[in-house]
Amino acid sequence: MHRRARSLVALGSSFVLLIGLVGPTSGVDPDLTVVGGGTQAGETISVAKSRSGQLAETDPALLNRTDSTPVTVMVKLDYDPVASYSGDVAGLAATSPGVTGASLGENAAAVAEYTEYIAETEAVAVAAIEAAVPALTVTGSFQTAYGGLAATVPANRMADLLAVEGVAAVQQDTLQQPLTDTTPDFLGADQVWEGLGGSTTAGEGVIVGVLDTGIWPEHPSFVDTGAITKPNLPTRGWECQFGDGTDPELGPAFACNDKLIGAYAS
Repeated sequence: MHRRARSLVALGSSFVLLIGLVGPTSGVDPDLTVVGGGTQAGETISVAKSRSGQLAETDPALLNRTDSTPVTVMVKLDYDPVASYSGDVAGLAATSPGVTGASLGENAAAVAEYTEYIAETEAVAVAAIEAAVPALTVTGSFQTAYGGLAATVPANRMADLLAVEGVAAVQQDTLQQPLTDTTPDFLGADQVWEGLGGSTTAGEGVIVGVLDTGIWPEHPSFVDTGAITKPNLPTRGWECQFGDGTDPELGPAFACNDKLIGAYAS
């Protein structure tokens, strides 16, 4: 079992995790009538009308299976999640902080109204999905950041699921392991290191706090190389709630240092 501290304070390094939910924009007009390309003249192709629904892409590998093995998937429904809804539904105000300039908590009335709309939209979609694919089991709903469902479905029924009205895409539900050693390049942080004295000291004096994510103190990111000196801390100091080696679940003893200056459960 990995040792976990629910709060940590680290000096000189930080990382950001970005999760991509959808692919590049399809550029398809949701009201477009498509002619040719294997369709019949005048045939209307129904596609997503929500912004996130238009962006979402189905994983092609999911459509090639012929076996009935249960597969866990994310089902992107044709509505925008609360955190990115920009007010496209008549009578429902925007909830996206990027549009309103207010947090979801500060915009509670609009969030409540839009969440009610989502619940109704999901109920209709789930009923249609379960009718089309009876063997499917819905295991979760993600209304705030994703806008869809988690489900278990036979591998050979993906096309049937995708054909249900209100389903914008079917995507792999996979565990992602963030690689913090790639973050500096991804963020462009390495481009400013030289002006800050080099990568070994660029973050000196900066205290970064990360809440409720857990920590693995033996990770190379927290090795005290001696290049960074701990700044003057508030008089209360920082707790270092790691095991002393006596509890197998907490692993070997570990002491905080000038890089990892504190970790504690809140």
